[in-house]
Amino acid sequence: TAGLMTLLVATDRFVHTALAIYYRKFARKPPEAKYKAEELPDMALYAGAYPMVVVQLPMFNETEVCEEAIDYACQLEWPTSRLKVQVMDDSTDELTRQLVDDKVLEWQER
Repeated sequence: TAGLMTLLVATDRFVHTALAIYYRKFARKPPEAKYKAEELPDMALYAGAYPMVVVQLPMFNETEVCEEAIDYACQLEWPTSRLKVQVMDDSTDELTRQLVDDKVLEWQER
């Protein structure tokens, strides 16, 4: 019976290995075949067709990167009427608070 069990375990491992190899080589579809990607409509003409997006930037004493993070978030390629950027600044450092406030005001005036 020990020989029979060894044969069964070996057969089971062989079958699972063969199935895994088959799946990896033949049965798995590339993402392009699974998902249908469509071109987005022209932002200038069809801004209303884009979903509303909110980008939240939590910050705490991020003096070195606060201005850059706000700039990058505000420069996303998305219709401005459908994009909101929220800067959540809990900084205790006065310099950081001033930098964040100035950058937010700069983008609000654009």
